[in-house]
Amino acid sequence: MISFICFFVLGNLFAQDAKNWNLKKILDFSRTNSPLIKKEALKVEEAGEAVKELESNRRPQVEGAISGSTMFVDLNVDLPQEVVDDLSDQVKGILTALQDVDRIYSMSGGVTLSQLIYNPVLKNGIRSAKTAQELYGLGKNIKEEEMIYEISSNYYQVLLNMSQINVIDINLKSLEQLQVSTKLLYENDLGLKTDNSRIKVNITNLQTQRTRLLNGINAQLNYIKVLAGLPLKADITPDQQELDAIVKLSEVNQVGFDVNNRLEYQSLMKQKELLENQIAGEKAAYLPTVAAMGRAQWQAMNSEFKFPDWNGNHMVGVNVTVPIFDSGKKKHKVRQAKLKSEQAEQDIIHNGKMLTVDYLNSINQLTTSWDALLVQETNKELAEEVYDQSELQYKEGVASLTDLLNAEVSFREAQNAYNQHVLDYKVALLNLVRSKGELKTFAE
Repeated sequence: MISFICFFVLGNLFAQDAKNWNLKKILDFSRTNSPLIKKEALKVEEAGEAVKELESNRRPQVEGAISGSTMFVDLNVDLPQEVVDDLSDQVKGILTALQDVDRIYSMSGGVTLSQLIYNPVLKNGIRSAKTAQELYGLGKNIKEEEMIYEISSNYYQVLLNMSQINVIDINLKSLEQLQVSTKLLYENDLGLKTDNSRIKVNITNLQTQRTRLLNGINAQLNYIKVLAGLPLKADITPDQQELDAIVKLSEVNQVGFDVNNRLEYQSLMKQKELLENQIAGEKAAYLPTVAAMGRAQWQAMNSEFKFPDWNGNHMVGVNVTVPIFDSGKKKHKVRQAKLKSEQAEQDIIHNGKMLTVDYLNSINQLTTSWDALLVQETNKELAEEVYDQSELQYKEGVASLTDLLNAEVSFREAQNAYNQHVLDYKVALLNLVRSKGELKTFAE
């Protein structure tokens, strides 16, 4: 009944799509299409590029440079005539030629080659960058688990609302039939007008609740689509069997907890590793760095913008940088890194205990939810029995309309309470799976 009614309503609420999206399909799609997961994947890729950037510093580096300049000069020198007379003809010719020069052009160019031979800071930096990439990978996995939990819990809430709509529809049908009979009694002076009015009020209240639930379903499904990266026009068709299929508590695997399976714990351990790398990097700053280098350079000058003759020089060598004294700067940086590492260790201890408590609480929540579900199932059956008896007694004239309406309200509340306990049990089971670090297995 619920499948037919709610799927029909949802089909009118949402644009149709060629593919029907149940929970498994939504979770599979979200892994590669959720904007939040794709963002985490891009962070991993960015971290990989950072590793490659650092590794490129190990390979030869070649740079070229070229420059040109123009110098404006005035070489017209007035010499005393007696000095000029004493000069040789060659020198006189040079002086005459220089009088026509008003600028000097110069050009220079060169190529520099460097090759890093030993740099412990760079080596440690590359190791840290790789660790950071692994940390981003864990962040992506954590985001995937968050999406699985968020989408699943909201999906179950949609199923609960649909179940409540189903309960309302069943009650509406009964009240509408009852309204027809009371109206006939009233029209034939065999009943009270107030009885008919009371039933009409109940029908209106149920219709209002139904509309509110439908609006809630619409909002929740759109939220699921945004999380999963689905088109807003996609037709999500929740399967009621996914809520009705209840795994008994005796069939649930409650053992197998290992804090190392939790991604949050793994992330803290990886952060600790990153801080250990930082300590090693600060210590590496005490060591020298060695690099080979070579340079070739050419220069040319002329009074015209022509350079037929070039003068060149070449050089090869080794650069060695040795830290000598920094007034304790490196020492304090190492100490800071160690203190951060110790803080991370405390976070790991605290997080490990909290995750263990989370697991124990999830077991307790699951057990409590199961017991409450069994009690409410019995209560629902009892409320249904009371309602059936009240309906029969009302038809026989033994019970009043008030008794019947009270029984109808109690039965509806018992049905809704049962559906709520089913949801609570489903969420408790989801929490247990998450506390054991097995959400991805759940999604499969």
